[in-house]
Amino acid sequence: MAALEDILAPEADNLQTFVLLNAVVTAGDTKISDIAVIASDGRKNWYRASVQPAADGKVMLWTLSAEEARNTLDAAIATEQARTVQFLNDCPIGYFSVDEEGCFLSANTAFAHWVGLTA
Repeated sequence: MAALEDILAPEADNLQTFVLLNAVVTAGDTKISDIAVIASDGRKNWYRASVQPAADGKVMLWTLSAEEARNTLDAAIATEQARTVQFLNDCPIGYFSVDEEGCFLSANTAFAHWVGLTA
């Protein structure tokens, strides 16, 4: 259990989920939750964790299965976000965003060049 806890601990929500799953199975119930494991490249990989007590009540069964559809969707979203940022930075039209007070939050390279600053 300690090794599983170490794997899940870097993602704050996982530790809470792990504690909850452990409490549920200790009480004799079954539960399923989604957890994220941070890969060495910093990417989140989602897994479905299910836990259930064994018939004798002394053993618990933990099952982790990859959430391939969610992982694929997250990767596609990240790719499209990166493409959008690159498009906005590379387009020859100036782009900027401001907050409610009119303070600049971001600007693309073209706009920054026009005003003599960096993005």
